[in-house]
Amino acid sequence: SGSLTLRRITVSGGGIGVYNLGTLDVADSTFSNNQGGAIYNSGMLTVNGSTFDHNSAAQHGGAIYNTLGGAAITNSTFSANVAGGTGGAIYSYYTSARSLTNNHFCGNSATYGGGVYSYYNYGTTDVWENNVFQENTGTSYGGAVYSVYDYYTDFTNNTVVESNETFGLLVQRNTTDSTSTYLAKSTFSILNDDT
Repeated sequence: SGSLTLRRITVSGGGIGVYNLGTLDVADSTFSNNQGGAIYNSGMLTVNGSTFDHNSAAQHGGAIYNTLGGAAITNSTFSANVAGGTGGAIYSYYTSARSLTNNHFCGNSATYGGGVYSYYNYGTTDVWENNVFQENTGTSYGGAVYSVYDYYTDFTNNTVVESNETFGLLVQRNTTDSTSTYLAKSTFSILNDDT
């Protein structure tokens, strides 16, 4: 618990880079080659202007593992992060208050959700705006995003350019509940459709 601010730091070559149960504010920092993921968040996380490159996790969240907390991520780059299970760049599970704004996801991979795996937001509306998803890979489903039981999501002005989409593009939903997802002014392009 408690609060921590990280500015202009580099975290490289370790296990889990940062473990947060309180309030974590990260800016202008680089996380690279961490095995076990770069950030584990179960509190409130803010990331701005940072780079996540070649981080990996055996199961979930190659760069960021977010559970039972909130996250606001802006102006950041996620490249070549890998998860063996879900969320090549970001894994978000049973969380509140999530926003992704002006980020670039490139060349990330996982079994489900090469860019982002998102499962069950509650109590708030997720806002995903002005992000670019480029050539991420979901070997089973969701090259860019795999989204399940996300009840309120605004997806606006995003660009998705994928090259490995035999198994699904963008959002995979599996719910019988009344939900609201808004897709507005977004661009979707498949470079190499093998279906």
